[in-house]
Amino acid sequence: TTEFLRVKAKHMNCEVSDLLWSYRQTVFPYAYGNGLANADFRGGRVNFALHVELLKVDGKLTPRFGLASCKVDLESFQLQVTESVFSWAYNAYVSICKETTKDYVAKSLETACRDNMVLLLAPLNKYLQPYWAFLLSTIGVSMDALPIAEGEEFTVTLAVVNACEGSES
Repeated sequence: TTEFLRVKAKHMNCEVSDLLWSYRQTVFPYAYGNGLANADFRGGRVNFALHVELLKVDGKLTPRFGLASCKVDLESFQLQVTESVFSWAYNAYVSICKETTKDYVAKSLETACRDNMVLLLAPLNKYLQPYWAFLLSTIGVSMDALPIAEGEEFTVTLAVVNACEGSES
């Protein structure tokens, strides 16, 4: 699928203090633990690209933005476990598995971005609706050249009923 728009965010940093955590192993040896942790990541990068596709909306083929790709990278990630009897052991394990932990956090953030992309795309597609013909003609792409997405969307219109209507003043 051809990318229409690419968005990049870089040099992102995040500190999370006093993060509550817990675990409970449900099979032998039935280990459990809880405590606080401080997490810090530096040099975060988020790249995503959007493509244009045709989607059937209320029975009519309509151009829509869709997610073409999404990638999250972290330059560094640190986790310091506190407030636990075994903090020293958890911190030793985190230190040994630093790269694996960093990759897991990046992959989890990437999954969250993918899963929540609809929060960006739904209003964007709604407000771009009257402008698609202009946008496509500006870049020299015809509607016939766009790929057709699977599925269909239906629009539901909700009416707000005034509670005071019908009552006499």
